[in-house]
Amino acid sequence: MAGVEIAYMVLWMLGLVVLFGLLLQRTRCGHHVYATGDDESAANRSGIDTDRIKITNFVITGVVTAVAGVPSITYFGSMFGSAGRGFELLIIAAVVIGGTNLFGGEGSISGMFLGSLVIAVIPVLLVLNGMSVAFQETLTGAVIIGAVMIDIFLRD
Repeated sequence: MAGVEIAYMVLWMLGLVVLFGLLLQRTRCGHHVYATGDDESAANRSGIDTDRIKITNFVITGVVTAVAGVPSITYFGSMFGSAGRGFELLIIAAVVIGGTNLFGGEGSISGMFLGSLVIAVIPVLLVLNGMSVAFQETLTGAVIIGAVMIDIFLRD
């Protein structure tokens, strides 16, 4: 495409974003996921097998994570079990910035994707501007706190 190479992993990522976005928004299972996240006891009383929904989501997450790890292993030749340690807070921040409610039942795959882009772009912009690593972490933390505060104020 006009001299621009796109890695096949980007195409897979975009495909999965579209696929899971459609599954969540347009299927009964997706509505069950939102209902379980919003109020598990109400969803259970309305006939949704919430345990099955949660287990299915964990299995899907594990499978997608394993498939995502394969290109990393092929690129680097090996991988450590602690390779993703410390990213938990950044992932939560990306999801909250993308519009997902901290208390569940609300959000979208496209919003999460955009929130992930914001969290990924901040350190790159700071490095390009010559900022120190300590300042990068401080600013990322401030963005996380700001996103959580905005989420709390908008939900009240």
